Amino acid sequence: MIRVLIIDDDRLSLSGIKTMLPWEKHQMQIVGEAYNGKEGLRFLEKHTVDLVMLDLAMPIMDGLTFIQKCKELHPMVQYVVMTFHEDSSYIQEALRLGVIDYISKLKLEEEDLDSLLSRVSEVVHRHISAAENESAPKEGKTDNIQDVAQRVSNPLWICDDLYLWETVRMLKGKNYAVQGLETALRETILRLEITNHFHVLNIGRIRSAEDVIQYLYTCRQHITEKAQQGDPNTTEARLIVAAELMRKNYQGTCLIQEIADASGLSRSYLSSCFSRYFGITPNEFIRRKRIFESMKLIMEGTHSLTDIAMMVGYDNYQYYKKMFLEVRKESPKEFRRIYGVPSEPEK
Repeated sequence: MIRVLIIDDDRLSLSGIKTMLPWEKHQMQIVGEAYNGKEGLRFLEKHTVDLVMLDLAMPIMDGLTFIQKCKELHPMVQYVVMTFHEDSSYIQEALRLGVIDYISKLKLEEEDLDSLLSRVSEVVHRHISAAENESAPKEGKTDNIQDVAQRVSNPLWICDDLYLWETVRMLKGKNYAVQGLETALRETILRLEITNHFHVLNIGRIRSAEDVIQYLYTCRQHITEKAQQGDPNTTEARLIVAAELMRKNYQGTCLIQEIADASGLSRSYLSSCFSRYFGITPNEFIRRKRIFESMKLIMEGTHSLTDIAMMVGYDNYQYYKKMFLEVRKESPKEFRRIYGVPSEPEK
């Protein structure tokens, strides 16, 4: 099934595209929608998409800019553009960027949409097949899958944003054999389900590291929601509820007693079980959450490090820097430099 993301700032037009095209006939499924290119890029950070159908003229980030950025970040994604522009040079620029086809919104009802989707489907399937062949295990070409299996076997990825972010970077930064990825993921998820009595989502077919990333984000949300509903009613599920409460209250003084009461555990039992289950104490968990949120603010590049320290719950920059060093083994300034964020004046 080809996974499709639609990006259009005109909600009426977006709705029309969704209903008018024969998606299922051509083995396509709409997995998301966005209203500008920036929203589309955020969606792609957590979801695997094979095809993006997008308008060219949009606010915040237009279609051509989105394609240019997306090709760098997600080289396997294919594109079909939709436009009111009849300017051939504008369309030619889109075609130069490698889009499969384009749809004129002015002639939408006249278009042979069935034939168009047939052409698009053929091209996308061809790209997917080529990627699968390229991802097939080759001697000396793939990285050891055990490091991924070890990280996913730790339930910390369910609740700890920094831990999951680091896992995603590992998946994106190495060349793993697809078959090995799928086997490792299935084995670790099965152990999680049996040990903790969680009813996790079906994994489905794994074709790339991006599929694993999408599954991890979707699965953690599913497990967290179930735990908050009391399903299952186990200590592990209550620990996940406690971790979720800490995630939401990381900026202020997070009282462990209040967290324990809300999750149905005694304070001492919460602390001991949390450390045994996740491998870190509740206070360490909160600290990691603060550092992760500060990393996101640093990458935005709009705040000074002093302001960021205050925004995530620290009284002064020096103590924030000390905590950052302990968690990341680098200073906030070093992290900012590594990610190419322009320096902001300190207050």
